[in-house]
Amino acid sequence: MVDFWLGIGVLGLGSILWVELVRDFYHLLSHHWTPLYRLHVWHHRVFRQDLTAVSDTIYRQAHWRNDVPEALVMLML
Repeated sequence: MVDFWLGIGVLGLGSILWVELVRDFYHLLSHHWTPLYRLHVWHHRVFRQDLTAVSDTIYRQAHWRNDVPEALVMLML
């Protein structure tokens, strides 16, 4: 019984680690590959230096143009 729950825990932690690696690689690729960078630049327009949102409109655009494609890549891999 303990082995079962230990296996579930390892699988869960491994899944989180995998998704974080995929997200970091996607972010890195977005800075170097022009087709992704055009979408990713919205991610950098959202916040000011003090990390307050610039506007709700830009926040929503950044969500659709950067966050949703990034999440889809994480789900597919």
